[in-house]
Amino acid sequence: MSRTHVVIVGGGVAALETCLALRARLGDRVFVTVVAPNTYFAYRPIGCADPLGISGHVRVPLASVAQAAGADLRRDRLTGVDPWGRRIHTAAGYEISYDALVLAVGATPLGVPAGAGAFDPRRIAGWRSVMHALERGHVGSVAFVEPAAPAHGLELYDLALETAVAARRGWRQRAPAPRTRSG
Repeated sequence: MSRTHVVIVGGGVAALETCLALRARLGDRVFVTVVAPNTYFAYRPIGCADPLGISGHVRVPLASVAQAAGADLRRDRLTGVDPWGRRIHTAAGYEISYDALVLAVGATPLGVPAGAGAFDPRRIAGWRSVMHALERGHVGSVAFVEPAAPAHGLELYDLALETAVAARRGWRQRAPAPRTRSG
């Protein structure tokens, strides 16, 4: 039986999901090689119930995931692709042939525009200070901007709702008492 050789370049969510899905879907009909420079897969889950909660980081050795999926792991970097020859070239000087190639190398983060602040769950105190400033009326407006897909819209939505609740709570506390007419 001839097996299809799939090379997956990357060590993040997309690469590992592809690796595991190929094993689950095709079993022994596919042989997978994962090429990634990182030793660990790092995942930072964000709970939908509490986007302001501090979530722990999950680090899993890539070798463990590759082994569970029956894949070969090469710790290396991609330097070139020869699509006509169906080969990739790596920083360590290897040439790896493939039947199918999946490039899952991730995205490049962009800078935050001037005057804006980015939410970073690792620096939760900064966002909590924005929430307190909203409650006290020291911040006039907040915009939640979701980047083009793929994104984590649900987490952003939950964060926006929690921020709106904090702002309303502060507004109610600062609002003057209603006047009554005396007769």
